[in-house]
Amino acid sequence: MERRPLYYTFGNHMHWVDMQWLWGYDVLPGSVRDMLRLCRETGARGCVNFDGVGYEKMAAECPDALAELREAVRAGTVEPVGCSYGQPYGLFHGGESNVRQFTFGVRSVLRLLGVRPRTFWEEEFYFFPQLPQMLASCGFTGANLFFQWTWHTPEVPRERASLILWEGVDGTRLPTLPRNELNVHQWPEDFDGLLEQGLIRELDSPAIVQWLELMPSRDWMCRSEVLLPRLKELFADPRFEVRARTCGALIEELRATGDSDPPVRAYTMDDVWHGMTLGKNGDRHPRRCGEVERTILNAEAFAASLSVFGRPYASWDAYPVWELDEVWRELLAAQHHDNHECEGLCGAIAEAQENKADWIAGGGDRPM
Repeated sequence: MERRPLYYTFGNHMHWVDMQWLWGYDVLPGSVRDMLRLCRETGARGCVNFDGVGYEKMAAECPDALAELREAVRAGTVEPVGCSYGQPYGLFHGGESNVRQFTFGVRSVLRLLGVRPRTFWEEEFYFFPQLPQMLASCGFTGANLFFQWTWHTPEVPRERASLILWEGVDGTRLPTLPRNELNVHQWPEDFDGLLEQGLIRELDSPAIVQWLELMPSRDWMCRSEVLLPRLKELFADPRFEVRARTCGALIEELRATGDSDPPVRAYTMDDVWHGMTLGKNGDRHPRRCGEVERTILNAEAFAASLSVFGRPYASWDAYPVWELDEVWRELLAAQHHDNHECEGLCGAIAEAQENKADWIAGGGDRPM
C-alpha cells in the first residue's frame, strides 16, 4: 500500500510571566528538556513559543538549558515562533506597544538563540487585521493562525486548505497555516478519529498542527510521558509517511510544492469576534497599560528633543536609551495575556511593573 504524505508540526508554549512566578525556576528549562525528549523519542520537529523576557531570564538563570535550546534550533529540530516580548492579547494594546513587542522580542531571540524569528505563531489569540503588515516589517515571512482554545473563545474561520495567504489591510500577504480541522490541542484524545477526517483525504498535503504546553511535573496536565504513546502511534501508522517539520519549514514546503496558489484571506474583526474578556474590572489592565505607553512615548519625544541642544545634558548621555529600553521591557512583560486574564492571580506583579515603568519614564519625580 502506498503511504500518503502527512505533515506534522507542534508549538510548545510556555512563559516566564506568571508560570515561573508561580511554579518556580524549573518551568522554562523543564519545558525545553521535555520538548527535546519528545523530539528524540518520536522524530518530531516543532516550535518553541516562549515570551522574549523568558529567553532573557534563561540566559541569567539557566544558561545550560538555553544552550540546549540553542543547539536544537541550530540543528533545525526546533524553531522559535511568535517571539513577542510579553505575549499580550495584541488587540487590546496600542499600536506602538505591538511594534515594540516584536522589535524587543526579535532582538532577544536573535541575541540569545542566534536566529532571526521568521514565523509568527502565538498560543493565545493575537490577531488584528493590520498584523500582516506589522509582521512583514519586523522580518516575519510566514504565520500560523491556529490559536489554542484557552482563556478565550474567538478564532479565525476554519478553512479547507493547508495553506492560505493572509492579507492585511494594506495588501501585505503572508503565507500562513490556517485554522482547520487538523488542528489539535494538547490532549491525546484530540487524535481520536483525526486520521479519518475529510481533509486527510481531500488535501494533497494535509498537515496536523498541534499546540503543547510541556512541563514535566506530575501536577501539570501536559507532559511528554502523556503525549508520547499517541504521537508514536501517529508516526508508526502504516497508511502515512509522516513528515515532521518546524512551522517555518512546513510553510516553505507547502508553498514550494502546492498544486495551485493558496487562497487569499483578509479576515476582519467580524470574522473572528465570538467573545472575549471585555470590560473585566473596567478594562483596568489595558487602560493602565495605555496610560504608561503614552508616558513612555512622551519621555522618548522629550529626550529626543533635548538631545539636540548640546551639552550640558541633564544626565551623562545625550539620550537615556538604557532607561527607556528598560521601561519598555517592564511594560511589555506586564502586558502578558496571563496578567490580563488572571488579574486576581498575578496582576499585582504586573501592576508593580507598570508603576515602575511609569515612574522611570516620568523622571522618577513622583512616588511609586
